[in-house]
Amino acid sequence: MSAAGEQHYSTAEDLVRLARHAQTNPLFAQIVQLQRYQIHETALHQAYTWETTNSLLSSYPGATGIKTGHSTDAGYCLVFSATSGKHHLIGAILQASAGERRDQDARRLLDWGFHVLTQP
Repeated sequence: MSAAGEQHYSTAEDLVRLARHAQTNPLFAQIVQLQRYQIHETALHQAYTWETTNSLLSSYPGATGIKTGHSTDAGYCLVFSATSGKHHLIGAILQASAGERRDQDARRLLDWGFHVLTQP
């Protein structure tokens, strides 16, 4: 447990390393690429529906996850991944000024990365 007022920070590199490791878990990889998940009501619980806030999953071909986030201190953040051909990229955007900007920056980084990887 942290002391009151203590602050914890992660770098983009920390988040990419964590995501790379987490993506090796098949269940994790399956869950983070879902756009929507529903469970039906049972005798033990009500029905639930979860929808992702990761718009790349529906707008970027080959997007495979991973996690959006936002706080006043951190801004709009995204740890993202995508696959194109035999290439798989993972990246992170931190402290974007808006969700749309965060997603735009991630798309640009993915486009650039896949372009570089496919050059002779």
